[in-house]
Amino acid sequence: SARFLRGIELIMNPDARAGTTESLAKALRRVIRTLPDASRISDKEKTENAREALVAQILGTSSIYISSSASSLAYIGSKAVLSAYVVRSGSLDKEWNETEMRSRVVEGLMKISAWEELPASITSELENMAKAAQAWLASTPYGESLDAAALTALGEEWKKAILGAKSKIESTQLPRARGRIVGALQWNVKAPFHFSRTDASTVDMEKTALELLEKGLTSPVLGKPRPVSERMLYAQALAGFPEDIGGPVRARTRVKIDEEIAAATDAAKRAELRQLRIFLK
Repeated sequence: SARFLRGIELIMNPDARAGTTESLAKALRRVIRTLPDASRISDKEKTENAREALVAQILGTSSIYISSSASSLAYIGSKAVLSAYVVRSGSLDKEWNETEMRSRVVEGLMKISAWEELPASITSELENMAKAAQAWLASTPYGESLDAAALTALGEEWKKAILGAKSKIESTQLPRARGRIVGALQWNVKAPFHFSRTDASTVDMEKTALELLEKGLTSPVLGKPRPVSERMLYAQALAGFPEDIGGPVRARTRVKIDEEIAAATDAAKRAELRQLRIFLK
């Protein structure tokens, strides 16, 4: 559970560090070094290839931290959630503080559930990268062959592509991380859904789990519906709750999804939503 919170910090705090692992912001700072030798970029095709490779490096670096690797937040967060509520009281070694472990998991869940966009530090790194890329571009034989207006326009294309990586991360990698972590809140009749906290209060984990799953299924992110792939993970988790516990939440969620289906103007979107609804019967 401590790794879970450190994983969040590595993404949200540019000064964070976990052992030899630096923050995502600092990892992105090094991506500009992957650009090829400027002297080799002599035509438009090579320029476009370099830009595509740079954006791919941005997305690949962020996915290692957020969604795709065994050290990513999505992986360690989902494992932390599962371990926290299946561990039986008294089963841990004495050096483990079970109450603190569960408290950290709850803290991480709340942060992940509310996570909608990357921090300003990531935007700042991408803006700095765009400036460095524009300077690199101007130093290439192809850049030098362009007039001032054409070079400026090309530089703006690069800036748009680099800054656009942020929205790609937010629309694909963040939903995957949220879905895997919050979707790990699956019903287990033997699970202690009454996590005690270090401040001596008690979290009603059953109630909290249902609230987080309902929020994930029905609330928008940055004013837009969440991806159906993310919501499907919440629906699958919610489907495992007994009728007397999860039934009311499933019923409320079905009503909202039915409204989305009725309002959808795209047949493919309606089909996606109908698949989602199947898990909420």
